[in-house]
Amino acid sequence: MNARLAETLHKWTWIILVLLLPVTSLPLMARLTGASSVAAPSAILLLVLVLAWFIPHILRGGRLPHAVVPLIGFVLLALISAAGAYFLPIPAFREFNLLRSELEALLTLAIGVCFYLVAASWPRTAGQLRNIFIWVNLAGAVIILWSLVQAVYWRVQTGYPDWMYRVQDLISASGNLYPGRATGLAYEPSWLAHQLNLLFLPYWLAATVQRSSAMRFRLLRRISLENILLLGGVLVLYLSLSRVGWLSFLACLAYLILLANVRLVHWARARFQPHLQSSAARRALLRLLPALLSIGLVIAYLGLGIGSAYLLSKVDFRMARLFDPALLEQGGLLEIANQLVFAERVVFWQTGLEVFNKFPILGVGPGNVGYFFPTDMPAFGWALHEVSLILHELDSLPNAKSMWVRILAENGIVGLSVFAGWLFLQWTYARQIKHLTADPFLRTMEMMTALVVVALIVEGFSVDTYALPYFWLALGWGTAAAWIARRQKESVHE
Repeated sequence: MNARLAETLHKWTWIILVLLLPVTSLPLMARLTGASSVAAPSAILLLVLVLAWFIPHILRGGRLPHAVVPLIGFVLLALISAAGAYFLPIPAFREFNLLRSELEALLTLAIGVCFYLVAASWPRTAGQLRNIFIWVNLAGAVIILWSLVQAVYWRVQTGYPDWMYRVQDLISASGNLYPGRATGLAYEPSWLAHQLNLLFLPYWLAATVQRSSAMRFRLLRRISLENILLLGGVLVLYLSLSRVGWLSFLACLAYLILLANVRLVHWARARFQPHLQSSAARRALLRLLPALLSIGLVIAYLGLGIGSAYLLSKVDFRMARLFDPALLEQGGLLEIANQLVFAERVVFWQTGLEVFNKFPILGVGPGNVGYFFPTDMPAFGWALHEVSLILHELDSLPNAKSMWVRILAENGIVGLSVFAGWLFLQWTYARQIKHLTADPFLRTMEMMTALVVVALIVEGFSVDTYALPYFWLALGWGTAAAWIARRQKESVHE
C-alpha cells in the first residue's frame, strides 16, 4: 500500500475512534462480544490500528517509550496470577469456570493496554497530537449537547419523550435514561462522569490553565473552545449526580491549588526576601510563609468539598441525609453507608479486601475475585437487594467495584505495586516536558497527564474495568507528548 495512502487511512481511523469515545456500550458490539456492559465501538477501530499500523510498526523496528516497561511487567504478573489460580482453593460459583473468567479479564486488560500502546506510539509530531485533540473537542461537545438535552427535557417535562429512549436504545446497551441524572451517550451516569474526568475535563482544564488550544477558534479574541467546553463539561458532571465523579474533579482542583500554592511561595520569597535586612527575618519568612499558604490550601479544599457535598445533598436523594446529625447515630460504617445508598459498594470492597488478606502476594488471578463472594462477603451484604440480585439472578460474576481493590484481590500487593509504579512513572515522565520545550500545547499534555493520574486515584474506587479507554488514551497521549518533546530537544542539540 502506498505510504501516503496508509498514513491517511490511519489518520481517519484515529479520527473515527476518537469520535466514538462518547459511546461506551453500543448494543451491536454487546451482541457480537457477549458483553453485558462494556462494549465500546472504539475497540473495533483499535483492532484496525493494532493490525494495520502497530504490529507492522514494531516489526519494522519501531521503538516504544521506556514508560511502557512497568505496564508490560503488570501484564506478565497478571498472566502469572492467572496460571497460579489453578493451584488455589477457589470455590465454585454457579456454572462459571476459571478459564472463562480469566480469559474475559485478560481480554479487557489487553484492550486497555493496546489503547495505551497505540496512543503512546502513533503521534510522532506535536502537530499530529494537536490534530487528535481537535476531534477530542468535537466528541466532548457531542457529550455535552446530548446531556444538556436530557437535562432540559427532565426539568421541563419531569420525564423523557419516547424518541429519546429510542435514541438511547441505539447507542447504549442499557437503553436507560435515569430520572434527574444526565447519562450522555454512556451506559450509566457514573460512566459519563468517568469519561469526563479521565479524558475530557483534564484536557480542557489543562488547556485553560496553560492558555493553549488545539484550535485557532477564539471567541472575543481570548476565549478558546476549550474554555467553553470546560464550563459545559463541569455542568454536565454536576448533572450526572455522580458522587465519585465530583470527588475526582475536586481532587483535580486540589492538585491545581497545590501547584498554585507552591508557585506563590516561590514568588513571595523572591519578592520579599531581598527587602529583609536581618537573617532572623529571612528565616521567619522561609518558615512562616509556606505554613500560612498550606493552611490556606487546606481551608480552600475543605470549602470546595463541603460546599459541593452540601449542594449535592440538596439535589440528590442519596446524599440528602449527609448533613443530618442523626446519621452518625446509625452505628457502624455499613449502616451509615446504607443510609447514604452506597452500602453495596462498601460490601464489594470489603469482600475484595478479605480475598486479598487470604492471598496477599499474587492474588487469586484476574477475574476470579467473584468466586469468593458467597463465602467471604460480610453478613450485612445478604440483606442488600443489589447484592442478592448479582449473586442469584444476573448472568455475571460479582466484582469488587473498585480497580484498586480488584488489583489487590486478583494480582496481590505485587501487582498493585507495579501498577502504581507505572502510574507514577507516567506522572514523572510527563513532568519532564516543561524542562524540554516551551510549546504550550505539549505543556498542556503534561498537566493533563498529572490531572488524569489524580482523577484515576479517586475514580478507581468506583470503576473496576480495564476496558474503558479514557485513562489509557489520555496517559498514552501524555507519554507521546513527552517523547515528542524529548526528540525536539535532541534535534536542537544535533
